[in-house]
Amino acid sequence: MWSQTLLAASAMDNTEIRLPWSIEYDFDEEDVPADLYSDDDDEDAQWDKAHDWKQSMREQHVIQPEAPHYRDWVARVLNYDGDLELDLWEKFKSKGLQVIVKFASIHLTPEKSRYDGGSWHYEGQLNDHIVATSIYYYSNENITPSSLKFRHEVNAEDAIEWPYSQNEHEFMNPLFGIGNEEAAVQNIGEVDTKQGRLVTFPNTLQHQVQPFKLEDPTKPGHRKILVVFLVDPHTRVISTANVPPQRKDWWEEVLNTDSGKRLNRLPQELRDMIVDSVDDFPIDMETAKKMRVELMGERRTYVENQNRELEENTFSLCEH
Repeated sequence: MWSQTLLAASAMDNTEIRLPWSIEYDFDEEDVPADLYSDDDDEDAQWDKAHDWKQSMREQHVIQPEAPHYRDWVARVLNYDGDLELDLWEKFKSKGLQVIVKFASIHLTPEKSRYDGGSWHYEGQLNDHIVATSIYYYSNENITPSSLKFRHEVNAEDAIEWPYSQNEHEFMNPLFGIGNEEAAVQNIGEVDTKQGRLVTFPNTLQHQVQPFKLEDPTKPGHRKILVVFLVDPHTRVISTANVPPQRKDWWEEVLNTDSGKRLNRLPQELRDMIVDSVDDFPIDMETAKKMRVELMGERRTYVENQNRELEENTFSLCEH
C-alpha cells in the first residue's frame, strides 16, 4: 500500500513533464463568422467582436495532450527495467517502520446537522517527518456522501518558457485548470469517502475534507476514521516506546500500591500533599488539555501561513 504510494511520489518529484503539451487549437482564428458583425460596426467595434470571438473559441477548442500510460511513465523516470515496485518491508524490515496512529470521528445531531468541511493542509509539521497517510473509513452512519479533495503546487516560473502570443491566456484553464494571475495550485481530483474504503496518498499532496450533513435530519449520524501516518523510514523520531507514562493520575495510583514502596505507608493526607505539590511532571488532565489547545493553535497558525504562502505564488503571464 505505502510502497505504491511512495513509488508514485518519487516519480512526481521528477522534474520531467509527464504530459508533453503545446498551445494549439482545432479552429482557424482567421475564419471569423461574417454574421458576427452588424452594418453599424466601425473598425474598432469589429476588432473588439473578433477579439472576443477568438477568446471564446480558444477556451473551447484547446487541443488536449494525450496522456501516456501512467505506469510506463513512472518506470521511465525512475529508470526501472523490471517490475515496477518499491518494497518497504524488504528494505526496512531490520530497522522497522514508525507510524503515528489517530482515531477521529465527526458526530452530527439534529441540532448540529452539518459539517462544513476542513481546510487545505499537509499532515503534520516538519519535525513529524510524515511522508504518507492512510485513512480507513470504518463507519458512516446517516450522513450524505462526501469526498476528500486533493491539490498540489506547480512551478509558476515555468510560464516564462511558454510559447504564448500577446494577450493569449485562454489556454491556461483548459490545459492546467489555473487562470492567469491565479495561484499556481492545481486541483487534481477527489475520492468518495465511502464506508469501508481505504485511501492512501503521499504527503506531497494537500487534501481537504468536503462538507456533509445528516441524511435524515431527525436522527443523529457520524463518520469514524482510523488514520495511520507513515514516518519517513530514513528518519527516526521520538517514539512512545521511549517516552515514560506522563499521566499524573496513573502515578498517583502507583503511590497507593506496594509499587509505591515507602510512600504508600504515609497517611493519605501526606500522599495527597505530595501529589498536589508536583507541578511540571507528571501531567494532570487539566494541564494536558491546555497543552492540547496550544498545540492545535500552533498547527492552525502553521497551516494558515502555509496556505497563504502557497496561494501567493501566482501565474503571471507577462505581455510581450
